[in-house]
Amino acid sequence: MLDILQNFDVSLLNSLRNWINPDSIIQVSLIKSFADSELFVFAFFLVVLWFLWIFRKNDQYKILALELFWPVVFAIIVCLFLNSVLPFRPRPEDVSSFLPLISHIPDNSFPSMHAIFAGASCMSLFQFWSRLKKLALPSPMWIILFFMILGIIMIFSRVFAGIHYPWDIFVGYIIGLFVAYMSIRFILPTRFFQKIGIRFMMQFARFFHL
Repeated sequence: MLDILQNFDVSLLNSLRNWINPDSIIQVSLIKSFADSELFVFAFFLVVLWFLWIFRKNDQYKILALELFWPVVFAIIVCLFLNSVLPFRPRPEDVSSFLPLISHIPDNSFPSMHAIFAGASCMSLFQFWSRLKKLALPSPMWIILFFMILGIIMIFSRVFAGIHYPWDIFVGYIIGLFVAYMSIRFILPTRFFQKIGIRFMMQFARFFHL
């Protein structure tokens, strides 16, 4: 069964790669541009959200930024753990003839950290969409939809680039959704985490006038 799944995964990767012309400057540039896009845009969004308190005099923007930040951190920690304990899966460029469009260290291909990040950030935004709406941010559902689409484009760009298999990103995205949901449901509401992960971080930032 596992061999069948792996063979299908490789066939799907090859099919997707056939859509890409490695000699096309436009295609290669787009893939490289989107390969990390959601990661940086989401980080920028959190920074903007954090500093909105300066203009609106409301610390709830800082709290929401932290609440969106921590589930993604937990998901990344889980990813690092899984990459260290799961059987090593070479990246496609290490076992195939085509050259990757993006350089990457030869670490474990499964699961994709970018996919886990995309799933976790999307779940975080979805779980806190009512808070986004309450803080008068423009079109909260459009914000969620934007990041969901950008995240999907990002992770598929990494498949087109030849540095991940489709199964890497599919499983990674599901892991990101699950870990973010569980952390929001069971970790963030605890008194201990609210004290350390939220209030302490707020005081630490206030000390440095942030």
